[in-house]
Amino acid sequence: MFLAALVGYITVKTRVFGRGLLESLTFLPWAFPSTALAIGLLWAYVQMPVPIYATIWILLIAYVTRFLPYGLRSVSSTIVQIHKELEEASQVCGGGFWSTLRRILFPLMRPGLIAGWILLATIFMREFSLSLFLYTPDAEPVGPLLYYLWLDGLTGPLGALGILVSAVSAALVAVAYRFSRVSE
Repeated sequence: MFLAALVGYITVKTRVFGRGLLESLTFLPWAFPSTALAIGLLWAYVQMPVPIYATIWILLIAYVTRFLPYGLRSVSSTIVQIHKELEEASQVCGGGFWSTLRRILFPLMRPGLIAGWILLATIFMREFSLSLFLYTPDAEPVGPLLYYLWLDGLTGPLGALGILVSAVSAALVAVAYRFSRVSE
């Protein structure tokens, strides 16, 4: 969500050259199926001398690459609603960029950040096709684990893990609802 907030701020609030290209590049992974993206990342990181293949880091890179647009839309819709005059008023009162970010922008962006984080967390828990190509036995995501429990006929552990995933997702949504509301 930090990366989504940074890209959202650059594309919505600044006039930096190439901000439209940055947003387009962020949405480019939507053009590819998850399977094709996973195979491309697998091929790229096997060829590169960076030792992240067969680690949890390749899953992190794949998830961020694939699902950054979800976080970006969540936080961009919040950033659009924050008027430039609030930032200008903070600067007139002597607040720097970090002070403005901490005292004005972040509290106003909080609902969008929490909603985006919860959305991404629930998507990551159920992601299957991307994870299937990139996971290792040391870092097995829930999606492939559920699938292999089903193939092995282990319906007891499968049902327990399914209920656990559902309970965690419901708890995340409840937390998002509780903390994303603006104080009255």
